[in-house]
Amino acid sequence: LPRRRRLIRTARQNLLANQKLLDFRFYWLRKTTSSNNLK
Repeated sequence: LPRRRRLIRTARQNLLANQKLLDFRFYWLRKTTSSNNLK
């Protein structure tokens, strides 16, 4: 049982990390596109 709980916790942490990565990627894309539009 404790091992399963640990697996769930790691899965949740992986989900959070993926979400942060996606947010950063979207922010970077928006930033680059906006700077390109300014040129």
